[in-house]
Amino acid sequence: EEKGWAYSVGSSLVVNRDANWLVIGMGVKPENIDTAISIVVKEIEKIKDTVPPTKKELKKAINGLVGERLRYRQRAINQAHFLGRYEALGMGYQYDLRFSELIKDLRIEDMVRVAKKYLHPHKLVIVVVRPPKP
Repeated sequence: EEKGWAYSVGSSLVVNRDANWLVIGMGVKPENIDTAISIVVKEIEKIKDTVPPTKKELKKAINGLVGERLRYRQRAINQAHFLGRYEALGMGYQYDLRFSELIKDLRIEDMVRVAKKYLHPHKLVIVVVRPPKP
């Protein structure tokens, strides 16, 4: 996005009872697809193998996530969705209420351990949706 190759970039973690997955999405011009995929793979490799976040980066990410969750939960329908979701996942509805406090205890060592365990660039499932060729 910083280099002007993408219109938008985002990610989310999909959590279910039996499987979870990380989704990274981008809106790019068709001619930038291969470059964008290459950059994402390199970033995943970097996160997994070489560069842990700094304390400042971790704090910024945590604060951003907590703020985003609070904004999203301002609507009653969203509150109901997440309370019900965590209850259905067996975590209890209280988990959603405790999340902001729990994530503040996250340490860089935790992130490194989880990245090494779950991020495997060679196992990516890549889906490209593009306009039809004329």
